[in-house]
Amino acid sequence: MTARRQVRKQHRELGHQPCCKRGHERGHERGAAGIEMGIAVTGFLLATFLVVGGLRITTAKGEVAAAARAGARAAAQSYEISAATTAAHQVANDALGDRGIACRDLDVRVEGSFTAGSVVTTTVSCQVDLGDVVLVGFGRQTTVQATAAELTDVIRGGG
Repeated sequence: MTARRQVRKQHRELGHQPCCKRGHERGHERGAAGIEMGIAVTGFLLATFLVVGGLRITTAKGEVAAAARAGARAAAQSYEISAATTAAHQVANDALGDRGIACRDLDVRVEGSFTAGSVVTTTVSCQVDLGDVVLVGFGRQTTVQATAAELTDVIRGGG
């Protein structure tokens, strides 16, 4: 009996199964690279969705803040609250639409006095859709809010 056969016999007696089949040194690991690749790709996709969702929220916050500033400027040019709210809503909606931010529910609130030199405050709230990145822990939507203030003109004519 050759030395190789003796070793195999001892391994079988100890309950070990042969690891090699017909010249393959790593036959028992066949297919492991595919599984590892699948796990790596899944991890990469989850990380990508996480980054995309985070960037979408960050971008939306900046754009909603810009819309709030534009809405406050429009509201400060009005002489009464109803006209100011309408103007601020229209300007904020246009500003968000121009920047590609789609709000499910846009809410614009205007507060303040419209006398000469007073402060008008505009708050813009926007529900941003995150349905395509919900797999990584984001909700289906999130509400982004920003507030901006603007002074009314000190030298106002009659209105």
